[in-house]
Amino acid sequence: TESGKSLANYAFQYKNGGSYLDRREAIAACAAIQDSAAAIDLLKTALRDKYFGLRSFTINSLDLKKDAVKQAVETSLFDLAKGDVNPTVKADALMALGAFDKQIYTDLIRRSVNDSSYSVAGASLNVLSNIDSASAYSEAKKLSQKVAKGKLSQAICNAFAMSGKAEDVDYVLNVYNKLPLSDEKFEFSQ
Repeated sequence: TESGKSLANYAFQYKNGGSYLDRREAIAACAAIQDSAAAIDLLKTALRDKYFGLRSFTINSLDLKKDAVKQAVETSLFDLAKGDVNPTVKADALMALGAFDKQIYTDLIRRSVNDSSYSVAGASLNVLSNIDSASAYSEAKKLSQKVAKGKLSQAICNAFAMSGKAEDVDYVLNVYNKLPLSDEKFEFSQ
């Protein structure tokens, strides 16, 4: 690694360092070398970190294009998507499950579109848009009739944009116009 520490040093640091920064540094170092079985093991362990921010950081650091990584973390991602107490972690895990082509994950993603958390529902709708755009559009139509904020309203707009139906333009414009001038509005503009 670049800092001169060995993977064993990072594993020790993660398990014994205790501080958020020590654990995050170890996760980042292992994320940079996901061809190593030991690094993958530490990332798998970090998916169960006590701090939700590090669980989320780990999920977003995974290279799911690598078969060894996918196989190692698949069950952990499914468990997080089903039941993590933090909605951000749950949403990130659902997004990651989109990389797997398994019906059980698709079923969980479909059910999660109606989650009480806007971030979980939004992530699920975004993943569903990638794997079944017709179902995503149908769900977006239903969800657009209810109060939707944040990630969910953006996901509804994404599903509408993918369908390209003129009847949905008013909804998308309404969501866009309500956003304050921010990074979120800039991203949405694209």
